[in-house]
Amino acid sequence: MSAFWGVVRYEYRMAVRRWGMWVAFAIAAVPYVLPAVTDPIELGLGGAIATASLWAFAGNTVLQLNLLMPIIGGIVMADRLPRDFRLGTRELLHATPLRRHAYVLGKYIGVVAAAVTPVLATIGLLAAAISARGLAAGVPPAELVTMMGGLLAGFVAITLPAYLFVGAFSLACPAVLPVRVYQVLYTGYWFWGNFLNPKFVPTLAGTLLTPSGEFAAAGFFSASMVSGMVSSHTSLEAVLSIAVLLACAAAALFALERYLAWQARRA
Repeated sequence: MSAFWGVVRYEYRMAVRRWGMWVAFAIAAVPYVLPAVTDPIELGLGGAIATASLWAFAGNTVLQLNLLMPIIGGIVMADRLPRDFRLGTRELLHATPLRRHAYVLGKYIGVVAAAVTPVLATIGLLAAAISARGLAAGVPPAELVTMMGGLLAGFVAITLPAYLFVGAFSLACPAVLPVRVYQVLYTGYWFWGNFLNPKFVPTLAGTLLTPSGEFAAAGFFSASMVSGMVSSHTSLEAVLSIAVLLACAAAALFALERYLAWQARRA
């Protein structure tokens, strides 16, 4: 168990220190954080308080972060396993008591945790900026606390399932595909599988296999889809969608472990 958590800590530290990841996430965060600093009404805070729908406001805010940020997350997670191949780290780990499934799971948890850290930091900045502006405008503190709780709940229900799903495939697929090829294909998939209208283009968008978070946003927060394509989903559909996404992630990790075992037998 200590070896497993050692992999998690090592992978997290290595991934979270990449300045390029922070720069990319910071650029993607500007359209969301800047309006909160200048005028929170542009983010819908004023309307949310007027209609007592702070929960919906928080869910919609987190959902908007899933428009572009998961693309960055998937891209930065994609080279972590090939990096071990290049540096011979995997062979070094074979000399330790660490089991292969613990290596895969530890690496997975570490890279996903590193990828969501900038997102959590962005949500924290949004909460701080909106709270500061709200207090200055005389918004009751209780309403701001509700809004911050909604943002945290949105991170758990909307952001985490998306990154857990994306992270599993961003580890598994580069084991058989060149990293750059996967990154290009993944970027195209993110828009195709989340934001295209299935009435006009065959797509997974609008199904339980939609990782953008639209099901959780609608089912748990009564928030709208970013593109407005889907108006509502029930809380049961949200739970089913999260379960399907996590099951697919588990299947991808299992396939990766079996592929690495097959490689080891061939070596």
